[in-house]
Amino acid sequence: GRRRNLDAAAAPRARRGGMLASDQRRGGVEDQSDNGSDGGLLGYTSFQRHSSRAPDESRLPDIDWPPGSSSRLVRMARATRTSTGLPNVSKYIIDPRRAVHKYFVFFLACLFIPGPYFHDTMLGAYKAQICEPSSLDISSTTFAWLFGLPAAMGAFSGPMASVISRWGDARSSFYAGGLTFLASVGVVVSLEHRAYMWMLVFRLLFWLGLYLLMALQTCVAYKLFAGPGLTMAVGCIIVACRFGGVTGYMLSGWLLKVSKKQAASALWVSVVLVGVAAFAASLFACLRGGTATARTVLPLLEQRSRDGSVTGEGSSAGLISDMRRFTRCTWIVIIQIGLLYSAVFPFETIETDILEREWGLSINYVGWFTSLGTAFGVVAWSWGLCIRTTRGLLRCSFVAWLSIMCGFVLLMVRDSHRQRLALLGIALFGISYSFLSTALWILLPDMLPKTGEDCSSSAVSMSYVAMSMGMFLSNLMAGALKDLFGYGASLVWFFLLTVLG
Repeated sequence: GRRRNLDAAAAPRARRGGMLASDQRRGGVEDQSDNGSDGGLLGYTSFQRHSSRAPDESRLPDIDWPPGSSSRLVRMARATRTSTGLPNVSKYIIDPRRAVHKYFVFFLACLFIPGPYFHDTMLGAYKAQICEPSSLDISSTTFAWLFGLPAAMGAFSGPMASVISRWGDARSSFYAGGLTFLASVGVVVSLEHRAYMWMLVFRLLFWLGLYLLMALQTCVAYKLFAGPGLTMAVGCIIVACRFGGVTGYMLSGWLLKVSKKQAASALWVSVVLVGVAAFAASLFACLRGGTATARTVLPLLEQRSRDGSVTGEGSSAGLISDMRRFTRCTWIVIIQIGLLYSAVFPFETIETDILEREWGLSINYVGWFTSLGTAFGVVAWSWGLCIRTTRGLLRCSFVAWLSIMCGFVLLMVRDSHRQRLALLGIALFGISYSFLSTALWILLPDMLPKTGEDCSSSAVSMSYVAMSMGMFLSNLMAGALKDLFGYGASLVWFFLLTVLG
């Protein structure tokens, strides 16, 4: 009876500390909370804020692990030192409370896009080889459907915010990465068998998975970082994306030469890189939901973040309700994002063909010209350090739109004896896009309403909807204008889009 009385008196304290009553009977009660916090887990710091002093993490408190967790996983989560007494390195990666986990997870998120971007770049660079009679034997307009219709899959970005919220980061990344990889395999196999319709279907699936990865990537950045850290994070995402484009353009000519002018054989290299992205997505899913530690700690950290600050979580009010709360400036930034990507990505799809046919560049050198435009994305992370105020970002955005307009004007010259003008135009195009693609995503959270529930996820979703619909229409328009009037008319179309921006 005395033992039962002691256990009954210690039970409330054990519950506050996250400890099991069985541990009390084994070795007494040990309060894991610190600085007056309500439990061992809640005493740890979140991603956004630092407490005055975090509790000793050399021992994880005993907690109620989710049903289905194996005893082996529980022991691994609780163990913090090896038998030799050295620190267990894995705990720094699997524990969401660690800074190492935060930055490693963000690194994996940055790997979502370079491989698929490399694949998409290679497919656009081989337009001439794909359209020739020995391959698919299609026109420029028909080829444009391979990019225009898949780009419209971003129209599902609105429901994607709800999908990510329902499935969670881990399951969403695993499914999206797998879908993107399998679809890229289907695209190359369809090209080898000259099956245009199957190739179009797999392109739709490829971009569906890619849009889900991009939306998840942006939401993860908003969730992990804020303030200057968010600026750096968005810049790093742009750097990773453009790195895939740079290497794709630089290696396209060499890979085509090695594969003996067989575009499908060269594209298998890009499929391998898409597989790397799928592996990164799977590892991300494992760290964010595949361990007992993550499944237990993350809900507590995200709940604390929702209670204290905005972290990119969507509100419970719904997409339509959030859209009604958007300010005028919010819609202006969303439209600008749509116009920017409507001018950039469709142009990059036909850029190689323009430089070959209109400027007289050979396939061996055209990759170096096109890679210059994407190379400026490598410095995208630094724009947030140079320009820290909203007013400065808006002023420089105006200058960047003028610069990208001048780049398209120079490309309209199309003189094979003055190829340096093409190089200058691509440089202006690249540096302008490098800044605008960073600045607009940074400005988007600043243009949201400051009161009420957070609606940043809805704003991101609508931005991808505007981007996808703009790219769909722009790809089709550019292909139709080329078939009717030539590439000069397509360049005029891109120029007008930048004027609107």
